[in-house]
Amino acid sequence: MHERMLDKSVAPTFEEMLAFCGEAAQLWQALEAHFQEEYNAVDIIRFTRKNKYGWSKKYSTNGKYICDVFAEKNTFLVFFRISNTTYETICAEISGYVKEIWKNSYNCGKERWVDFEVLTDEHLEDVKKLIKAKMTVK
Repeated sequence: MHERMLDKSVAPTFEEMLAFCGEAAQLWQALEAHFQEEYNAVDIIRFTRKNKYGWSKKYSTNGKYICDVFAEKNTFLVFFRISNTTYETICAEISGYVKEIWKNSYNCGKERWVDFEVLTDEHLEDVKKLIKAKMTVK
């Protein structure tokens, strides 16, 4: 886990969150554009999960939670819940990096809470695939 924005007393702007991410900011901006184009997502900057995770940008659409994105030093982390069944439908399409994270993620019965550090374009594409699968489930 990288350093996160944990000062609860100071709410960052999105620009400050991007600056904290360093070169990974371009990837986050691409993810944000994707959420706007595909899901007409709304977002809010919030402090979440006590002091463990810190400041995030929560994305949702039509009242349905998409994910939280946490600013980390020189990267960012995408955090969301996905069912085991949904994951299995796209397992063959994602990288070994994501499969390893899945294997070690928090299992809550029929679904898991997963968090992915996005470091490359490939990681970003994997996250998009997982989110798309999650969002198309009725």
